[in-house]
Amino acid sequence: MSLPPLDLDLLKQWVGRSETREDLIHVAAVNAMAATLDKEQNLTAGAPLPLLWHWLFFWAVSPASGLGPDGHPKGVVFCRQSNCHAVCGLGDD
Repeated sequence: MSLPPLDLDLLKQWVGRSETREDLIHVAAVNAMAATLDKEQNLTAGAPLPLLWHWLFFWAVSPASGLGPDGHPKGVVFCRQSNCHAVCGLGDD
């Protein structure tokens, strides 16, 4: 599969921007994920999460009627260039 070229000007708009959310990381949820993935881990409070497991937390919660066509909350510009889904590994656009 070949990807279309990235729109670097669009991506440069994100340089220096950030988004902050707070959440509670429950050890039980993390250990349940480990069990789901058949990983032999018994993490305790304060232990670092495995790579990318922070995606289990810090959600942007929005009602379905408030979602845009890309699944993100309406009004939030996030990776909306034409080849986003291919770049993000979500299939062809």
